[in-house]
Amino acid sequence: MAEVLPERFILVLIIINSACKGLPTGSPYGTDSLSCNYETKLTETQMSQVESTLDRIESASDPLSGIPRLQLPMISLEDFQENYILSKYGTMFSSSAPPKEDDEINIPTRSIHRGRRNPPGTSIPQYHHRACPPNGSSYVAPVIGINGTGSPVQIIQLQNMKQWFLEEKCLHDNSPVTDALCLSVNRSTVAVVINLENPDLGIHLEPIIVESCAAFVSL
Repeated sequence: MAEVLPERFILVLIIINSACKGLPTGSPYGTDSLSCNYETKLTETQMSQVESTLDRIESASDPLSGIPRLQLPMISLEDFQENYILSKYGTMFSSSAPPKEDDEINIPTRSIHRGRRNPPGTSIPQYHHRACPPNGSSYVAPVIGINGTGSPVQIIQLQNMKQWFLEEKCLHDNSPVTDALCLSVNRSTVAVVINLENPDLGIHLEPIIVESCAAFVSL
């Protein structure tokens, strides 16, 4: 006897089938980004939530500067979508933040004393400091972010499993240990997201922008 699908599930499949028609065959973020699997496509309700989210972002006087303040989940995921995300991208999620990185590291180096090497296997500690230490670098689990082209995205965060990203702000304008400038820079890292300006991409991988502190020297 054939299994009868629930009406709600059939409705989701109809919506997805309609959404997949006419979509391009490629994506700027790789072949995995654009998929017509029902797990990755947004439902009609979620598409409405996307519109509401964009309205909130666009209502800010400066939309891009307003995005970091909007850190509430705007698009609610279905259980089958969360299960799919964990099965496909589970290695990108963790229940807790990674340990904080040290601003000082010990790199053992062989010592030379009076022209003779120390016995094999011996070394002396040599501490190396970051030229531009950050002001309280920490791992964060943002909900709303910006992709590489400046478009807003919702970064997928589940209830007990998060995507963590190292965020830094410079502590000094000039390096305290060398002749270098300390400047905030944007670095790109990949995340599982929903592109709020192109929701037809569904749930997919996309580069997002994270703030870091870097040292610059004159040559």
